[in-house]
Amino acid sequence: MKKLFSLIVIVSISTAAIAQIGITAGVTVATLKLKENIPGISIDSKVGFTLGVFTHIPLSTNFIFRPGLNFTQKGAKLSDASDEIKTTLNYLELPLDFIYKTNGGFFVGIGPSLAYLLSGKSKYSDGSPDYKLQIGSDENNDDIKPFEFSGNLLAGYELSNGIFFSVNYNLGFSNLSPSSSSSDDYKNSYFGIKVGKKFGTVKK
Repeated sequence: MKKLFSLIVIVSISTAAIAQIGITAGVTVATLKLKENIPGISIDSKVGFTLGVFTHIPLSTNFIFRPGLNFTQKGAKLSDASDEIKTTLNYLELPLDFIYKTNGGFFVGIGPSLAYLLSGKSKYSDGSPDYKLQIGSDENNDDIKPFEFSGNLLAGYELSNGIFFSVNYNLGFSNLSPSSSSSDDYKNSYFGIKVGKKFGTVKK
């Protein structure tokens, strides 16, 4: 999985030499989806941010392949009767979106997304010290797996100067828990709002 992630990153960066490139920035509203509810615990969304770059590769007049590389914050707020825990997950995310763009500037897209967890932290409302999540696949020593596979849906509008506005919904397919128990199953999801800028063709 790590080798595949690295290969796709290299290919995407290399392709940028012959296609348009761009930048994005925005906010995320993220949460965690549990297979089984935990009695007495409620899960709410948390706000984060995302920054990224992308490559704009025309496949035809209206179809575009847009791989990107983003820093994206995910996570959730978990609370019971006495405490709230805000968990922030910082990912390096690689969306591989296929986009249909109308002649009027509107666009929609869909694609898979790969992500690697750079760091994670839980912050407690009762003043307890922050807890740094242990990343790995060892069910005895780790809290969360490093790799994630998800699906991405997006829509937006692009101006004639290359500036665009978009929304996306990212739904995680991977169980992030290192535990072998079937009940320990949780996945990321987030709603994103972005503004971006597409630049002219970069020549070799």
